[in-house]
Amino acid sequence: MSSTNSTLEAYPPAKPKMTPFVALVITALVVCALAAMRGEAPILTNRPDDWFLWVRAEKVWGGIFACAAVFAVIGLLGMVLRLFSGPKKIKAEKAPRPEKTSRREAPVAAPVVAAPAAAVEMPSYVPDAREDLNVPTSEGLTVMPQRDTRGSLKFDAHRLNAVSAAAVEEEVVTAPLFAEVHVAEMPSLEPAIFHDNASDSFLSQTPAAAPGFDPNAALSEAHGLHVVRAAPEGEGAKVIPIRPDIAVPAQPVAEMVVETLPDPVEAALLAEPTAAPRPAPQSDIHAVISSAMRFIDAAPAEDVTAPVVNGEAEIRQAVQTALSVWPDATRAIAADELSVRVSHLYYDRDAHSRRIFDLIASGDLSAAASALQVHADALAQDGHASAAAELWRVYGALHMGRDDSRAMTAYARVSELDPSDANIHLYLTRRYQMAGEAAKLPPVIERALGVISDPAVRTELLTPYAELQMKAGNVAAGAEALEELTRLHETTAYLKPDDIAARSSHAITLARLAQAREMLGAFDLAGPLYKKAHKVFADLSALKPEHPGLKAMADNAAKDASRFGA
Repeated sequence: MSSTNSTLEAYPPAKPKMTPFVALVITALVVCALAAMRGEAPILTNRPDDWFLWVRAEKVWGGIFACAAVFAVIGLLGMVLRLFSGPKKIKAEKAPRPEKTSRREAPVAAPVVAAPAAAVEMPSYVPDAREDLNVPTSEGLTVMPQRDTRGSLKFDAHRLNAVSAAAVEEEVVTAPLFAEVHVAEMPSLEPAIFHDNASDSFLSQTPAAAPGFDPNAALSEAHGLHVVRAAPEGEGAKVIPIRPDIAVPAQPVAEMVVETLPDPVEAALLAEPTAAPRPAPQSDIHAVISSAMRFIDAAPAEDVTAPVVNGEAEIRQAVQTALSVWPDATRAIAADELSVRVSHLYYDRDAHSRRIFDLIASGDLSAAASALQVHADALAQDGHASAAAELWRVYGALHMGRDDSRAMTAYARVSELDPSDANIHLYLTRRYQMAGEAAKLPPVIERALGVISDPAVRTELLTPYAELQMKAGNVAAGAEALEELTRLHETTAYLKPDDIAARSSHAITLARLAQAREMLGAFDLAGPLYKKAHKVFADLSALKPEHPGLKAMADNAAKDASRFGA
């Protein structure tokens, strides 16, 4: 048992806090990421020199990035130091000493129970001197006499068992082995306990209330000391016992407490039922299983990571698979166009497009072409011309270089569905001119002239278009094309006065326009045009006198102008 001046239990050592450094590192990393994104840092580079060049070039974001990096390093160093540094030790505080009372209060005497007649008597202990008398308390502690005002906590119980052999001459009377002993309840010793931190921890139960402590009951059998009377009178000196004998309780205090304070659960189980019990409802197996499953630790779910899909890799693989059926001579020409069109199918959200892409990736180009044709026609009928045109472009890319007839059919459908695609119009115009399919040129050239504004390209398209319209008997359309073509040649000749070919084309276009106006009956317009053509031819003949054709065309233009009085 600890003394009254025992120290209080020390608090556990304080753990080092790392929260400020963690917050500093996170904030610095966020600032670094923001500076790298806003400043367009060379994240994907493999050379450290690029970062120094970037910091020097980007003054603001580079400086912010460098400062944030320094703070991140400081935070990491702080975290490491806090991690390896030991916990702070806290000094234990001493409990305050209780105030000493000037006088000891006399404890209340406890009731004494007379010992039975059959109790075993032992020789009494006779102290040699009053000064050496140490009275043991109920705790087994020795209390010094009044002349010594200082408290002594020395355990001196073993001195109580020292009995002088000379003083004991009476034979001990043995008691029967199974003699009946009247047991009296032992009063509680709680008031005699010195209450301090150590003694309070041993009180696990609350005993029943008892009267005050009697110091005369110190030498009792409760402390292992049997006090009996001395020899009979007349034989030596009479020894007066310190106090009468008391009976030792037969049962521990804990058992007595159990008897006085019964278990409420046991009492409720042993109590008689007040009413007839109701029948229990039929158990539900699902409820039982659900209740039991609550006490079973659920197995941690495995993290299923979806495979990373690389779109570009899939597109390249599909293109390579499709190109395996192309001829070697045209494979390189078709590769770029096919890659662009297959990418459109891959990134299109339409389920039909995805299915067609899978067919191409598997190498079944015939099934893919059939699906493209059916789906494109369905979209065109529903009024989705732009989407249908895009599918026809994919159809043309699948056949360009290996089946030109189907490719030309697909691009003709694109030209019809998407009049704004100038590249398709020009491609078809040149392919029709090379193939000699003049009948297919006018509608394609008309759509091309509707979206192309470049003078050189328009001049290239208007020349065959006017000729085709005149041959087809559409003189009015041919005259309009020739009129625009005349203006374009005149502008070119004005900008390039030394260009003989441009001036010659201007003169020929003037003469043909005059003929068209004459065929339409616009004689008032035809005469001035013939006269203007004569002048251009005459200037060219003066520049090239060795060219006889220029002089002949100038003479013919003069005759035509004279017919209309110009």
